Amino acid sequence: MKISVVIPTYNRLSLLKNTLKALSKQTFKEEDFEVLVIDDGSTDETKSWLESQKFPFQFRAFYQQHGGAAKARNLGIKEARGEVILFTDDDCYPSFNLLNLHWRAHEYANKKKEFVVRGPVVIVKSLEEVKTKDLSIKESSISDFSMNFFCTSNASVKKDRLLKAGLFDESFKRWEDAELGFKLRSLGLKMKFILPAVVFHLKPESSLTQLTETALADGKAAAKLYQKHPCLRTWFSCGYHPLNLLPGKLLAPIVNRKIPRMKPHHPVSTFWQALIYKVYFVKGLLNPKG
Repeated sequence: MKISVVIPTYNRLSLLKNTLKALSKQTFKEEDFEVLVIDDGSTDETKSWLESQKFPFQFRAFYQQHGGAAKARNLGIKEARGEVILFTDDDCYPSFNLLNLHWRAHEYANKKKEFVVRGPVVIVKSLEEVKTKDLSIKESSISDFSMNFFCTSNASVKKDRLLKAGLFDESFKRWEDAELGFKLRSLGLKMKFILPAVVFHLKPESSLTQLTETALADGKAAAKLYQKHPCLRTWFSCGYHPLNLLPGKLLAPIVNRKIPRMKPHHPVSTFWQALIYKVYFVKGLLNPKG
């Protein structure tokens, strides 16, 4: 087996169906890859639907009590039969050549070097946008080209390297991919970014409540990451540098005056999303136990 695709899911069956549909259209030979879906304790119809389906590729589903994405992905890694494990999510839509491009990148790598293979994650607000996006990424924005070392929306690495790195830290509920990326980098792996290896990531507009909760959780996760791996690299990537802290502090009075006038469950404009996220991220970073 060449590739195992690992997908954690939790109460998002309608989205998961689209992810699996996209994987059914891959140019990669169906006998050369498998798909593992790990149901993280869903309470919707995920289990019954998965058990009733047949796919053109090799498919296995696993079920666990709700414990988070890190725990689900670790189960997938342990059960995977592929030499390479490719991670994506249940709200992602892989482009048709994704698996082929990831495999070729690993296959043609210098034997003295091993890689985490990454590709663009193109943000869309609806699946309708996927039909209009150009798979050659001409319509992608700069935000689609995150150079994070490891990102579970679109990343692959050899299974034996994941095992040697110690897998995901299950105590992280967010930024678990960044934490594992730090350990993979410590093993000497390099990052190889493949521009045509596109994944579309569905991200509808966030409400004020969702935005503040996510930003606060991200800030706390960043603080935890730096506490576990204190060094200059994580100090900078986690946002402890002045270019992140100062704007967060300076913008706080403006955001605090604006928020009471906003409706908690209504979408937030892009401009205010950026400001609110910055302020609440820094709040979580500086007060991780609060």
